Amino acid sequence: MRYLLACIPLFLSFATSDVNAASRYFIGAGLSSGSGTGTNTSKAVIDGIDTENSSSTYTNTGLTLKMGMKLRRAQRLELSLTQLNISAENEITVVDGDNNSELVSGTTDLPVTGLDLTYMSHWRGGYLQPYYALGAGLYVNNNKEEMYARDDIYGGAFNLAFGLLVPMGRRAELDLAVQGKAIYWQEYQIYDKEVDGFMATTVQTTSVLGSVMLGFNFIF
Repeated sequence: MRYLLACIPLFLSFATSDVNAASRYFIGAGLSSGSGTGTNTSKAVIDGIDTENSSSTYTNTGLTLKMGMKLRRAQRLELSLTQLNISAENEITVVDGDNNSELVSGTTDLPVTGLDLTYMSHWRGGYLQPYYALGAGLYVNNNKEEMYARDDIYGGAFNLAFGLLVPMGRRAELDLAVQGKAIYWQEYQIYDKEVDGFMATTVQTTSVLGSVMLGFNFIF
């Protein structure tokens, strides 16, 4: 998180010679909804049972708050804070010592918070302004109890979006987008709070999310 915060002075230092200083900055908010998938690679030996692989199907909703700066040639930089609520339907393949497999299912709620830095390039002029956006961020999974972790779980995110800006006068615009996000979570060791110790289990998860976003930007 501290490395992303250290980018703020650089983010704000971009001066634009061809953008009106009176309308260089913007703030905004957006709501998103979508689905996705997750894969888990685990090495677990618990009472002779080895949990090898699992997969998840996600549904997710999100709220994003952002601030940004217009750059020259219809480019922008955005710094955004996102809260995602992910519901994961899990399917876990469990293999025992005799190589017998069993499929176990369940549901997990994952509240996820992240900070993203995003570059955007959009079409200049016209009432409708298509754009693409690329970004990266740092995310944290706050539900450590359901993940059987002692500490919060952090992950790096890579983002891609295609959208449409719709100006509404000089000071406001609608933002419609289709977004993709891949989060690579850190590997962690399963923690048993009843014995206050770690188990012989490590887990690493990748989450791939897709969503549709409706947002509003105010330009000042």
